[in-house]
Amino acid sequence: MDFGDRELKYRDKQRQATVRLAKTINIATNTQSVVRVMVDAADGTTGIFVPKAGCKRHLLVVPTLDTVQDGMVRVAVLNIEGRREKLPARAALGTWVPT
Repeated sequence: MDFGDRELKYRDKQRQATVRLAKTINIATNTQSVVRVMVDAADGTTGIFVPKAGCKRHLLVVPTLDTVQDGMVRVAVLNIEGRREKLPARAALGTWVPT
């Protein structure tokens, strides 16, 4: 896993899926929030969420290993700047790689 480039270079004939938020989320100033994101995988599937690099550098989206529940996984987001921020719905936040 390359945290500098936010890439996971693992290939084993597994598919990757784009991960999106189900609804708009407000993140308060200088906080850590756990958000639920939608993935295209069956319930009980374990995988790795890899965030994509974005223009909002003050929002740190954490790479996460989690199990799918109700079509969603939990991802931690840190807001390190002194202002509130919105994560828009349907914006691609990263990719989901089943393990």
